[in-house]
Amino acid sequence: MIKKQIPNIVTSLNLLCGFLGILTIAYGYNSLSGLPNNDIPIYLMFAAAFFDFVDGFVARLLKVDSPLGKQLDSLADVVTFGVLPGLLMFVAIGESLACYQHNYFFSVFEFLKGGMVSGIPTDSIAYTDKIRSGALVGIVCLLPALLVPILSAFRLAKFNIDTRQSHSFIGLPTPANGLFLATVYYVIQHNSYGLANCFHPALLAGLVFVFAVLLVAPIPLFAMKFKAFTWKGNEVRFIFLAMAITLLAIFQLAAFPIVIILYILTSIINNILTRNNNEV
Repeated sequence: MIKKQIPNIVTSLNLLCGFLGILTIAYGYNSLSGLPNNDIPIYLMFAAAFFDFVDGFVARLLKVDSPLGKQLDSLADVVTFGVLPGLLMFVAIGESLACYQHNYFFSVFEFLKGGMVSGIPTDSIAYTDKIRSGALVGIVCLLPALLVPILSAFRLAKFNIDTRQSHSFIGLPTPANGLFLATVYYVIQHNSYGLANCFHPALLAGLVFVFAVLLVAPIPLFAMKFKAFTWKGNEVRFIFLAMAITLLAIFQLAAFPIVIILYILTSIINNILTRNNNEV
C-alpha cells in the first residue's frame, strides 16, 4: 500500500513547491518597493520540475502507474506551472506599467484616502481621466497573465485524454512554459545583461500572451524521452541538448528563456524536415 503512494508523495512535493512559491510572492511583494528581490519562487519552480520528472520515473521503477497519479500530477502542475508563473507575470507587468507612468491602476487606494496623486488632486477631472486611462492600459496588459493559469489547466486536461501525446507533445508543455516565464521574471528582476530595460509593459504582455497561446497551439514538439541512448533516432534530442547545455554554461539561468525558444524552433524545423523526408 505504501509502495503505491510513493510516486504520489513525490508529486505532492511538486504541488508543495508551487504553493510555497505563491506564498513567497504574496507575502514578499510590495507595490511601493518594486519587484521583490527574491529568487525563492523561481528556485522552487525548478525544484518542482525535478519532482515532476522524478514522480513518473519512480512510478515506472516501482511499477505502480495509476490513473490517480496521472490526475494528481496534472493538478499539481496547474498550481506550480500555471498559477505561480501567472502570478509572477502579473507582478512583473504591473511593475513595468508603473515604470512607464501607468501606475494609476495600482494607486487607486490613494484615491480612496484622498489628497494628491502625482501632484494631481484626486477630486479633479484630470485625475479621473488619468485613473480611467491607467486602468484601461493596466487591464489590457495584465489580461495575458490571467490567461496563463487558465490555458495551463486547459492544456493539462486535454493532455490527460489525448492519446497522441504519449511520445511527443502537441503544444508547449506546461512545465516548460512555467519555467520560461519564471526565468523571464528572473532576468527582469536582476536586469541580466541590461535586458530589463527592454521590457515595455506592452512587449512583456505580448510575450506572455504568445506563450500562453502556445500551450494550446496545435504544434508538435519533440519530447526529451530516450528509448535508447544511440545517435540514430535521437539526433534532434542530442543536438538540442548540446546547444542547451552550452547556453546554460555560458549565461546560466538567464539563458533558460533562450533554451525554451530554441526548443520550439528546433521542433518546428524537425517537423518540416520530417514532413519533407516522408513526402520524398
